[in-house]
Amino acid sequence: ANTVFSLREHAEVEAERPEQQLAAFWRIWTRKEAIVKQRGGSAWQIVSIDSTAQTHAVSQLQVDSLSLAVCTSTPYTLTHESIIHLGTFGAEKSLTHPE
Repeated sequence: ANTVFSLREHAEVEAERPEQQLAAFWRIWTRKEAIVKQRGGSAWQIVSIDSTAQTHAVSQLQVDSLSLAVCTSTPYTLTHESIIHLGTFGAEKSLTHPE
């Protein structure tokens, strides 16, 4: 984390309880990936991104141990209801309620 996280991102990890620090790492990494992808950048640019900056429209959602993030040019709120998974044979299933 020291080589790819900004000081504020590193502080966000350190502020968590020890047993939650790995989850915080992945939460931040996911935000950074969403920002790079929205910009059309490459994985090498992840180091230059500070995901705590208010210049990014990032919406993040935690579903169990899965961290999801969306970075858009306009504000968007990622919700459990907005997450749809295409299952076998194209049947739509909710990620949180896979009937």
